Amino acid sequence: MTTAVGVRYRHRRHADVKILLICPWVVSLAPLRELLGGDGIAVEIVRVDFEAALRVALIHDRFDTVFYTPTPGLPASSVENAIREHAPRLALQQVDRLEHVGTHLVQAVRARRS
Repeated sequence: MTTAVGVRYRHRRHADVKILLICPWVVSLAPLRELLGGDGIAVEIVRVDFEAALRVALIHDRFDTVFYTPTPGLPASSVENAIREHAPRLALQQVDRLEHVGTHLVQAVRARRS
């Protein structure tokens, strides 16, 4: 099963947003944690980096959004197919760098709070 990596891990009822993050495990989440923590955003993150884990996450969890950063062995087309099959309501957001995930999340949460 996938592992949840908490920026500020909280139960679903307390998280502002729950995201599925597809990125290599060698990429540090520290910049994302700093950005979101500084903005007071509670996020639950499920991070995967291979297709079987992606499919399990999509089947067993509900997410507000999905972010994809280039991940060796897991092309965007495979991610799109898995989402289409298991969670078609989700829109895949592709970003070049993990820091861009934080920017998108901050904007989305601020808009939701307004």
